[in-house]
Amino acid sequence: AWRGHKAISTRWWQYTKRLLHPLESMGMNAIMVFFWHGPAESLLDAIYFQRPQVGGMGELHNFSSWMKGSVLVFLPPAPRELVYVLLKIACFFVGTSYCRHVGYFWKI
Repeated sequence: AWRGHKAISTRWWQYTKRLLHPLESMGMNAIMVFFWHGPAESLLDAIYFQRPQVGGMGELHNFSSWMKGSVLVFLPPAPRELVYVLLKIACFFVGTSYCRHVGYFWKI
């Protein structure tokens, strides 16, 4: 009898588990993501810096205006906002994956 279906399903399970690992980590620390989303963005937006300009004062920027105006400037406005949000989600993926790795979880 052919038993290859078990090997295929095991490989498929391992692949999907590896693919969905960041979402699982984010779900395990969903309270932390919910709590820190607003304060983290406010903290980044509270720090302003000035772009140097020859002969005068430059424009005042914070992190989000710098990302959207200098780093992601090659994109049209709507996709630029989407890419910015996806980058923020990727940062939370990294943070929650690290928290899961060290065994740090927020629970109610």
